[in-house]
Amino acid sequence: MIVNTPDGQVNFPDSMSADDIQGVLRQKYGHPNAPAAAGPAPSDAATPATPPGQDLGTTAIWNKPADTSWSDFMLAHLAKPFQGADQAANDYGRVASNAITFNQADRLNSWLAGTDLTQERAASAAARDRLGAMAPIVEAATYAAGPGELNVAGRLGGKLAGMMGEGALAGGLYGAGAANDVSQMPGAAVTGALGGAAGGALGRGATKLLNPLVSAGANAVGRAAGVLDNPDDITATTKAARDAAYDVMKNTPLDIGDTRSALQGIRNSVQALDPTGGFQKNAPRTMAILDNLQDHVTNNNSVSAHDLLALGLDKLKNIPDTAAAGGENELKGPVQKGIENFLESGPAAGQLADAKAAHQTYANAKALQQWQKGLSDFGTSPANAAQDVAQSFYSDPASKAQYDALANIANAGGGGQTAWGLMHAAHEPIDMAAAAAGLGHMAGPVGAAVSYGAVKPAMSALLKRGQKGAVQSAIANAYPALTGSTTAFQPDLSPAVRALLFGGLGAKGF
Repeated sequence: MIVNTPDGQVNFPDSMSADDIQGVLRQKYGHPNAPAAAGPAPSDAATPATPPGQDLGTTAIWNKPADTSWSDFMLAHLAKPFQGADQAANDYGRVASNAITFNQADRLNSWLAGTDLTQERAASAAARDRLGAMAPIVEAATYAAGPGELNVAGRLGGKLAGMMGEGALAGGLYGAGAANDVSQMPGAAVTGALGGAAGGALGRGATKLLNPLVSAGANAVGRAAGVLDNPDDITATTKAARDAAYDVMKNTPLDIGDTRSALQGIRNSVQALDPTGGFQKNAPRTMAILDNLQDHVTNNNSVSAHDLLALGLDKLKNIPDTAAAGGENELKGPVQKGIENFLESGPAAGQLADAKAAHQTYANAKALQQWQKGLSDFGTSPANAAQDVAQSFYSDPASKAQYDALANIANAGGGGQTAWGLMHAAHEPIDMAAAAAGLGHMAGPVGAAVSYGAVKPAMSALLKRGQKGAVQSAIANAYPALTGSTTAFQPDLSPAVRALLFGGLGAKGF
């Protein structure tokens, strides 16, 4: 029998009754089409590419219906977790709470609500199924924001041993939490620990593989877009510019007679400061530098601006400005000023200022690079170093941008006393929470054990992670002002890789 359908004419076998045909049509289209004779039609029934009732949001990629576009297929998968805001919120909450409690949330819900543990576990499994690919992402992010903040791998020595140790610990806890009965916890913990250790080893390998690739890729894209630079490249470029500026001074010859007269004039000025020679006797380093310069000019047939810089100004700069230096403080300034005035008035005019500026830019780039690399441990801060460098810009209004950039780094790395106070005040909210729960006052040894043994390390890790991120951002944002280069950034996915492995594998209970 030939029947008109929304897909066209379909030829059903004569052996099928009208009721059977209506049942097929109802299943496919939601209503029976009235059988009606028609003209010539295909002899075979049109086989639907999409089976009746198929849910694209849960269909594996290799089973994608032929009549469904890739865009519709992917949109169905993306929309799956969000089919109903209330349901989605509940699903996310269930998955996240199980991840952060090492699979104990279902057990806690069972105790509090008086429900069966199997029922709670089934509800969580259904939530994971509805979230689909989002479930392991939620688990990983929850682990990263919670247990991952403790940086157990780093505390266990880092690298392979630390990663395997953290994996074994996380896996053991997740495995124990997934057990249906208390008696099954030890065995489940052992199984989870073994799986976690293997995941940790995999995480170590993935971290070593992914971090350099992602870093190189991010920097390559950033450089191509003109928004990112590699710190190593910036340091190398500024060093080359500094060396080039110094080379200009090396290649600028000075008149021997003029240089000799200038140095003698500096000596005469020093002697005029104290005819008794007291300062000179108490400033042996300064006078030795001046003597060496005069000997160099006397014993050589040529002298360059760089000679006065390398043999005079650079060496004078290394003499400390301290009260104990005595006469050095009195004579170093006049000698240095006399050399600078001579260089700025002759054929090397402007070259010294250019060399100093180029050197400062290189020093800034090198400092930023070292500070950035020194943030491998959470909480380490270059605040003091940034404050020291900032002072060199403070007195010059034209250098406000540089000063502000350094001040931002110092401020981002500050707040140590506040963090310390928060960490060590943890026992107070614990006491308040315990009292509210009817558990009495937890001060003394019990409160100290809970706050310092559990809450303080977690709070410390959170504060340090936040501080590290703030300092990294301040350092990156300082590059334009201090080096003239675009923002320098080197991503580190180590915590994310650990969280993805331990969070995703762990929350499934291994």
